[in-house]
Amino acid sequence: MIDLIKEEIHHQYNLIDTLKIKSAFHHGKLPEIIRGELEYLFSNGYLDNIICTSTLVEGVNLPAEKIFIPYPKKDNKKLSPFEFGNIVGRAGRIRDALTGTIICLEKEEEEWAEDFFENEPDKEIIPAINKILSYPIDDLVSALNQPLDVGNKKLEFGVIFLKLKYLKGEEKLVEYLKDKNTDENLIEVIVSNLSEKLKYIKLPSDILRLNPSIDPELQNELYLRIKEQGVKDWVLHMHKYINAKWNRETLSKKVHEESNFFGQLKNILYKLDEIFDFNKEAYFKHDISRTVPQMVFYATLWLDNRSFKELIIREINFNADIKKSIDRNNKRDINKTINEVIKIYSSIISYVLVKYTKLLGDILEYVFTEEELELYRLSLSLPTMLELGTRDNLVLFLISKGISRSIAIKIYKLIPEEHTENPIEWLSTQKELKIQKIYNDYLKRKGYLLTDDEES
Repeated sequence: MIDLIKEEIHHQYNLIDTLKIKSAFHHGKLPEIIRGELEYLFSNGYLDNIICTSTLVEGVNLPAEKIFIPYPKKDNKKLSPFEFGNIVGRAGRIRDALTGTIICLEKEEEEWAEDFFENEPDKEIIPAINKILSYPIDDLVSALNQPLDVGNKKLEFGVIFLKLKYLKGEEKLVEYLKDKNTDENLIEVIVSNLSEKLKYIKLPSDILRLNPSIDPELQNELYLRIKEQGVKDWVLHMHKYINAKWNRETLSKKVHEESNFFGQLKNILYKLDEIFDFNKEAYFKHDISRTVPQMVFYATLWLDNRSFKELIIREINFNADIKKSIDRNNKRDINKTINEVIKIYSSIISYVLVKYTKLLGDILEYVFTEEELELYRLSLSLPTMLELGTRDNLVLFLISKGISRSIAIKIYKLIPEEHTENPIEWLSTQKELKIQKIYNDYLKRKGYLLTDDEES
């Protein structure tokens, strides 16, 4: 596992130090292969301790003999008795031990543990919209009528939900609100405000519903711009210079359809950012400050099959040699940079950019002619490529079959050309590949390569 981390992330990553004492930390933003291997080691008794978020304990079946809970929160939100009970239930399983131990680490002035243990861990499921409808009517009406860029973030989900319900049909919204025992006056106010606000929506509701986390008014704005401007500036154009590496001056002289991949992606994301301001979303929701060109630069490297280690080393070199913002001999600086790179790719590239390029793809697919569907199919694949981290069709296929990105980008060039149509079948005939033992072991354990027993 230590060798894997040195190969996948960096030789100074703090996780290596914890593994030396048979312990580990685990969180959702670690590369998938690292997360999976840590879970495997802990489940099979190779790790004594694992420090993790409550999400891991709730979502993955990792029974433990003892669970230490330092505070009853998920981020800054207090755990419910049900969530606490779910965590407690991970302590001890019949296959390992008949009993388990939960140790709550209260501070001197705290008394939260007893309250949780006295409460029945039943979960009352309250739909989020019910919570929204319980807000004072003035707050709800104000949220419905505020400009999109200054909306009440607490009510953002509810406002989008109500808009989408209304766009399915006024009668359906009224019926829904009545089922929720909503006051008649409140129903009248909501419907009145929405009818005025949404009368200019042109994008069909079945398209709007494909992206329920994005305000339908903003979706409609994107649709109207595409209709007005035509699709050509919103799509990726394939030509012989698509993979060219050009400097800023050369790029500035190219019109959109003649630009390289970097230039075209930058143009598209700039246009999307004008509407959705995802640059601000990246900062306020994910605590990452990056300009659109920087996001494009990271995305391009990601799509070029760069490993996490390459991306991390590039960032360390840039920060140490160009920005002079870190000391490459300072382990704290190195780990801060590693964590930032992991966060950029897990939150910004694989989530924020995917979210808005998917919306763009859904609208383009709706407006495309049959000829354009074939001509611009690369544009429709963009969100999938960003999420999985590659532009190569073979790598995309390997990932879709359950092989982690880390290994897929190491093995796709090893597959003979005559077997690229059925690469999984070819892998199943191989005892090992010309890659490090740790990766061969992973592929054998996952059933992609011949095991020693199968070969004999």
